[in-house]
Amino acid sequence: MENKYVISGWALSIYGAFNVLGLLLSYSFVVKHFGSIEGMALLALVFLNLFIALGFLALLCGIYLLKNNSGVHKLALPVSIAIMLSIPVGTLVGALYLWQRHENT
Repeated sequence: MENKYVISGWALSIYGAFNVLGLLLSYSFVVKHFGSIEGMALLALVFLNLFIALGFLALLCGIYLLKNNSGVHKLALPVSIAIMLSIPVGTLVGALYLWQRHENT
């Protein structure tokens, strides 16, 4: 069976890997420069944790799309919609998956 989601799989994997690495570096920067976690620093850490989890999910969805797993579409659809809020790269990656999903269904 032919894998129709190879491009989306690679795009989600690359986006997720770079997103997680960049956000982990940002996380260490926030923790290093704001010793006491109060107010805005706490809010920044909460959002960083949320985006790290979203990037990790994008990475996993990309890997499972490359493996041609049919069950991954239940998770990849909401993840691709959520990463579309990350302008401009997330929008391109999320829209690419949604376009391929629409074309293949």
